[in-house]
Amino acid sequence: LFSVYLSPNAQQGSVVTFGGVDPNHYNGAITWIPLSSELYWQITVDSVTVNGQVVACSGGCQAIVDTGTSLIVGPQSSISNINNYVGATSQNGDYVVNCNSISQMPDVIFHIHGQQFTIPASAYVRQSQYYGCSTGLGNGGDNLWILGDVF
Repeated sequence: LFSVYLSPNAQQGSVVTFGGVDPNHYNGAITWIPLSSELYWQITVDSVTVNGQVVACSGGCQAIVDTGTSLIVGPQSSISNINNYVGATSQNGDYVVNCNSISQMPDVIFHIHGQQFTIPASAYVRQSQYYGCSTGLGNGGDNLWILGDVF
């Protein structure tokens, strides 16, 4: 068992805890998810929903959990569908949202091994260098999803 806390503030630092969970950064139950492949930290995602609608991974898909990737990355059609449901528009490869609308945007929920992992807009929207705000949901090249820091 190891746990990772990724601070939203670089000055505060992040934490990796081996053999447990740091109670300064998390309290609650630990959810055990079986690996579908030991080559990566690969798991099966049952579905992804927004406002109760399945928007990706209908029937399941494979994903790796990767703290070295900033975004949630998936197949173009699935990522486009999620971004459409949360109200983002595509501009030159980024999915842009109004920074003033973050508090009204829906959660993206990953259903994994019978558990729901809720990603609020405050976690999946980030400041964009070019467009104000954009989602941290990006297109990938294949069917293997990457659940990066946004997750």
